Amino acid sequence: MASRNRRNKRHKRRRTRKQRGGSSIPLCIYSHSETFDILQIQFDYLTRLFKDAGQEIYLFADKNYEGPTELTYKTILYDDTKPYMQRMSSCIEQLPAEYFILSHENDILLKYDKDAIHGLVQAMKDKQIDSIDFKHNKHNGASRDKITDSLYIMLFDPNNPLIFGVQPRLWRKESAIKFFKANPDKTYRSSEDMDVQIYMKLNQKTYELYSTKSIKSWYFGVDRVTPEYMFMHITHDNKFSPKSTPNRYRVVVDPVVQKELDAVQQKYIDVPGQKRAQAVVDL
Repeated sequence: MASRNRRNKRHKRRRTRKQRGGSSIPLCIYSHSETFDILQIQFDYLTRLFKDAGQEIYLFADKNYEGPTELTYKTILYDDTKPYMQRMSSCIEQLPAEYFILSHENDILLKYDKDAIHGLVQAMKDKQIDSIDFKHNKHNGASRDKITDSLYIMLFDPNNPLIFGVQPRLWRKESAIKFFKANPDKTYRSSEDMDVQIYMKLNQKTYELYSTKSIKSWYFGVDRVTPEYMFMHITHDNKFSPKSTPNRYRVVVDPVVQKELDAVQQKYIDVPGQKRAQAVVDL
């Protein structure tokens, strides 16, 4: 009886740790020392989401980040004399996980639903999916697979010319290595070239997200995101995103996102000594 009680207590402790901890799906952030000012913003938001939560976070970078942060993460260094795609493959090969989320420092994570992420990973295993684009996409007429009451996945629209983008994506490790190694000479800017799109279309099984609760997340570019993985894009042409002013844009972002954009503007951009310029976009 005493032995059984000890086993039950150990099982309860393991279950409690699992419930309290973060997702077992690593979140990988690509950055470079030239953009560590942007990374600081990402780390501040990740700390707010995941501090003491047990979430696995990896930084892919050319150097160690030495700025102030309370975030728990691990760094995988790459050789920045290599092209972008080779940097990616070298870091991904070192990941100790079969599935992972890949993002960049300028796509600031605001909300994260670990149960939905696990549901997506299970769907990838069941359907042998190579990757899932984390932007919200319009329903393309394909059959949908339900993940939650509001979140669905569907095969990427074959008429969409942009199958691969540098926005956040859920990857199967083996598929990611094959993809990045198949396009070794591409830079960050050329990674979305047409030959890359054709490679992915012909060689990988790619899905996209659809949500009945998607929100408008920015004035241009990245259009809508899902509440399960809500992010906002804060740079444009290597500059901070343009400041929102009344009547400047014909579109309105979700109030939750606008609040955070205003906070970034006030805390990180409108400060003395801020060296990075702010983009100007005419729509």
